[in-house]
Amino acid sequence: MNNSDNIKIKNMVFYGYHGVNSAENKLGQNFTVDVELFRCLLDAGITDDINKTTDYTKVFVTVQKIVEGPCQKLIESIASKIADTLLEDKAINAIKVIVHKPNAPIKGSINTDVAVEIYRINP
Repeated sequence: MNNSDNIKIKNMVFYGYHGVNSAENKLGQNFTVDVELFRCLLDAGITDDINKTTDYTKVFVTVQKIVEGPCQKLIESIASKIADTLLEDKAINAIKVIVHKPNAPIKGSINTDVAVEIYRINP
Protein backbone atom coordinates (compact mmCIF):
# COMPACT_ATOMS: atom_id res chain seq x y z
CA MET A 1 0.00 0.00 0.00
CA ASN A 2 1.35 3.40 -0.99
CA ASN A 3 -0.22 6.26 0.94
CA SER A 4 2.01 8.89 -0.63
CA ASP A 5 0.04 8.83 -3.91
CA ASN A 6 -3.02 11.02 -4.03
CA ILE A 7 -5.60 12.59 -6.27
CA LYS A 8 -6.64 16.16 -5.51
CA ILE A 9 -9.87 17.68 -6.78
CA LYS A 10 -10.15 21.28 -5.64
CA ASN A 11 -12.57 24.18 -5.80
CA MET A 12 -15.72 22.23 -6.68
CA VAL A 13 -18.53 24.77 -6.25
CA PHE A 14 -22.12 23.77 -5.50
CA TYR A 15 -25.24 25.56 -4.33
CA GLY A 16 -26.75 24.17 -1.13
CA TYR A 17 -29.20 25.03 1.63
CA HIS A 18 -27.15 24.19 4.71
CA GLY A 19 -26.81 26.06 7.96
CA VAL A 20 -28.17 26.57 11.43
CA ASN A 21 -30.06 29.75 10.49
CA SER A 22 -33.43 29.33 8.77
CA ALA A 23 -32.51 32.02 6.21
CA GLU A 24 -29.62 29.82 5.02
CA ASN A 25 -32.03 26.93 4.55
CA LYS A 26 -34.39 29.07 2.46
CA LEU A 27 -32.00 31.22 0.44
CA GLY A 28 -29.05 28.84 0.07
CA GLN A 29 -25.50 29.74 -0.80
CA ASN A 30 -22.37 28.48 -2.54
CA PHE A 31 -20.19 25.87 -0.91
CA THR A 32 -16.73 24.96 -2.17
CA VAL A 33 -15.33 21.48 -1.63
CA ASP A 34 -11.79 20.10 -1.93
CA VAL A 35 -11.07 16.38 -1.72
CA GLU A 36 -7.77 14.56 -1.56
CA LEU A 37 -7.93 10.81 -2.12
CA PHE A 38 -4.98 8.74 -0.92
CA ARG A 39 -4.51 5.54 -2.91
CA CYS A 40 -1.84 3.69 -4.83
CA LEU A 41 -1.58 5.04 -8.37
CA LEU A 42 1.33 2.86 -9.53
CA ASP A 43 -0.76 0.51 -11.70
CA ALA A 44 -2.70 3.41 -13.23
CA GLY A 45 0.55 5.16 -14.11
CA ILE A 46 2.05 2.05 -15.69
CA THR A 47 -1.02 0.77 -17.56
CA ASP A 48 -2.78 4.06 -18.44
CA ASP A 49 -6.00 2.24 -17.46
CA ILE A 50 -8.84 4.28 -15.90
CA ASN A 51 -10.00 1.15 -14.06
CA LYS A 52 -6.78 1.33 -12.00
CA THR A 53 -7.56 4.75 -10.58
CA THR A 54 -10.49 6.76 -9.25
CA ASP A 55 -12.81 8.32 -11.82
CA TYR A 56 -12.80 12.08 -11.11
CA THR A 57 -16.22 12.54 -12.69
CA LYS A 58 -17.75 10.02 -10.28
CA VAL A 59 -16.15 11.83 -7.35
CA PHE A 60 -17.54 15.15 -8.57
CA VAL A 61 -21.06 13.74 -9.01
CA THR A 62 -20.96 12.09 -5.56
CA VAL A 63 -19.93 15.33 -3.87
CA GLN A 64 -22.50 17.29 -5.88
CA LYS A 65 -25.35 15.00 -4.78
CA ILE A 66 -24.40 15.44 -1.13
CA VAL A 67 -23.88 19.21 -1.18
CA GLU A 68 -26.95 19.86 -3.31
CA GLY A 69 -28.96 17.29 -1.35
CA PRO A 70 -30.95 17.50 1.87
CA CYS A 71 -30.30 20.37 4.26
CA GLN A 72 -27.72 19.83 7.00
CA LYS A 73 -27.17 22.21 9.88
CA LEU A 74 -23.39 21.77 10.00
CA ILE A 75 -20.72 21.69 7.31
CA GLU A 76 -19.11 19.04 9.53
CA SER A 77 -22.03 16.77 8.58
CA ILE A 78 -21.53 17.47 4.90
CA ALA A 79 -17.80 16.73 5.11
CA SER A 80 -18.51 13.49 7.00
CA LYS A 81 -21.06 12.31 4.44
CA ILE A 82 -18.65 13.03 1.60
CA ALA A 83 -15.79 11.17 3.30
CA ASP A 84 -17.90 8.17 4.30
CA THR A 85 -19.45 7.85 0.85
CA LEU A 86 -16.16 8.09 -1.05
CA LEU A 87 -14.48 5.66 1.35
CA GLU A 88 -16.94 2.99 0.21
CA ASP A 89 -14.36 2.51 -2.55
CA LYS A 90 -11.92 0.20 -0.73
CA ALA A 91 -9.09 1.19 -3.12
CA ILE A 92 -9.05 4.57 -1.35
CA ASN A 93 -6.84 4.23 1.71
CA ALA A 94 -7.67 7.60 3.24
CA ILE A 95 -9.37 10.85 2.37
CA LYS A 96 -9.15 14.51 3.25
CA VAL A 97 -12.25 16.64 2.70
CA ILE A 98 -12.49 20.39 3.10
CA VAL A 99 -15.90 22.07 2.93
CA HIS A 100 -15.77 25.85 2.62
CA LYS A 101 -18.68 28.11 3.48
CA PRO A 102 -17.58 31.43 2.00
CA ASN A 103 -20.61 33.41 3.12
CA ALA A 104 -21.04 32.14 6.66
CA PRO A 105 -23.36 34.50 8.55
CA ILE A 106 -20.83 35.77 11.06
CA LYS A 107 -20.92 39.35 12.29
CA GLY A 108 -17.52 40.80 11.61
CA SER A 109 -14.94 40.50 8.91
CA ILE A 110 -13.48 37.26 7.63
CA ASN A 111 -10.99 37.60 4.80
CA THR A 112 -11.56 34.16 3.35
CA ASP A 113 -14.25 31.85 4.68
CA VAL A 114 -15.22 29.33 7.30
CA ALA A 115 -14.12 25.79 6.50
CA VAL A 116 -14.06 22.32 8.02
CA GLU A 117 -11.33 19.83 7.16
CA ILE A 118 -11.57 16.15 8.04
CA TYR A 119 -9.16 13.28 7.42
CA ARG A 120 -10.38 9.70 7.55
CA ILE A 121 -8.61 6.36 7.08
CA ASN A 122 -10.43 3.49 5.44
CA PRO A 123 -10.83 0.69 8.01
